[in-house]
Amino acid sequence: TTVFDLTNACFGRIDGLTGHVDARMENRTVTASIQLSADGVGSLHAEPVRIELGGQGGLEGASWRRASGEVRLDGEVDLARLIALLPPNTVPVGKVSGKLAIKGDVSRSAESDALPDITLQVKTTGLEIAPQRRPDIVKNGVVLVAQPEKGASGIDVHATVEAYGKRGAGKFGLRLVDKHGTIVAADASSNAIPFKSLMAANARMMQELMQVPFTAKVVVPARQLAQFPDALRDGGLTGTAEATLSIEGTGLAPKVAFDAKGHNIRFDSARKAAPLEGDLNATYDGTKADVIVTVKDATRQLLEATARLNANAGALIQNGAGAPWTAAADGTLDHFPLEAVPMLSDRRMHGTVDGGFALTDLHKDARVSLDIATANLRVGKQKYGGGKVHVGYDGKALSADLRLTQDAGFANANAKVPLHWGADVAPSRDPTGAIEAAFTAKKFRVGFLAPFVQAVFDSFDGTLDADAHVSLVPNQKPSISGSVALTDGVVGIPQLGQ
Repeated sequence: TTVFDLTNACFGRIDGLTGHVDARMENRTVTASIQLSADGVGSLHAEPVRIELGGQGGLEGASWRRASGEVRLDGEVDLARLIALLPPNTVPVGKVSGKLAIKGDVSRSAESDALPDITLQVKTTGLEIAPQRRPDIVKNGVVLVAQPEKGASGIDVHATVEAYGKRGAGKFGLRLVDKHGTIVAADASSNAIPFKSLMAANARMMQELMQVPFTAKVVVPARQLAQFPDALRDGGLTGTAEATLSIEGTGLAPKVAFDAKGHNIRFDSARKAAPLEGDLNATYDGTKADVIVTVKDATRQLLEATARLNANAGALIQNGAGAPWTAAADGTLDHFPLEAVPMLSDRRMHGTVDGGFALTDLHKDARVSLDIATANLRVGKQKYGGGKVHVGYDGKALSADLRLTQDAGFANANAKVPLHWGADVAPSRDPTGAIEAAFTAKKFRVGFLAPFVQAVFDSFDGTLDADAHVSLVPNQKPSISGSVALTDGVVGIPQLGQ
């Protein structure tokens, strides 16, 4: 029998240490009760502790490896106090606060069991994480104070792990929660986990893991976009979003289903526009994947796009990029609002798009076509007309035609570029072919381009007249002819202050 008591002790930088240990051994049975705490930092409680030694004596390592019994742990720690005890720069974040609670249970019914059963629960309360502050920048004698990065505030973690060594089963659960409820919930389980291979860490471990059947599900419950954490929220959107991901099968032959929905979506830059409904649905059966995206408003379907991938999961895992696969995509647009594209919405671009696009036989003998028409183009309140775009690749060259029309002017641009594509992922230029391009314009206002060059110009406008031609023929000098004139031009370059 051993009884140990500790009161108000100090160890290193830890003050207020208190502990009580009561351990007893009778024959080959060890029982104990353990209580440890540090003032303001945390506590650990282990009870019951009951261990049946499996060997000849308590001093033999084999006796403890063959032991059976149960150990139950319960502890809590103040993260801010704990991190304050660590050496500087040990934690790669600026600040961590909140409480962390842990409960665990380890049991082994008999020494014949290959591995014990383990359950573990981890839960945080009031967790806040602030990233390390970026250093200020000194430029031309002026100190530019770095903008603080967003951290995780008010998001708590609830995690559970269960492992049953005797029957090779396991479960994992994860919840991220805040004051509005669950942000994301993830669960996974399997009844055929090769714990012996995991413990042995042999060369066949990864191969065996890829053949383990499992199920997994990740759910983002429906919630208002304004209620998502800062790191996931787009301040220019309102509405509701939800998503579900389900996986079953094995790593070599998974079946995947994903569905995400957006309801009553509105953009701050277009508050008078009709709210949108969006749906993204994706499935994969281990050999073929299909993705369907739809966007609609109250009166019509604005966008329907599909993508298809033919690829064997096992071949991709075993051969990587060298595995055979093909892909295709197509879609149609009907009065699709430009402000529904975040990049354009951020630039106050408005208008509608009609038309379609198609990509076929990617990674085999790729072909591309795009035909769209835009109408009612405007930036902010300034109107700029509309236009048409045609792009096509016939296996030899990429041809592109663009026409923009305004009340008092127009602009036409076309180009033909020889390309190699075939089974490559992306096209490359054919150095043996000639590039031809032409651009014509008359009284064409270029101000609608201002949002796309705002990183260089803080103001950009003017009227363009042009008739220019470019020809690049291999082994010949480039041929450039024509003229381009900008009148009433406004070009503001902040770097020059003018």
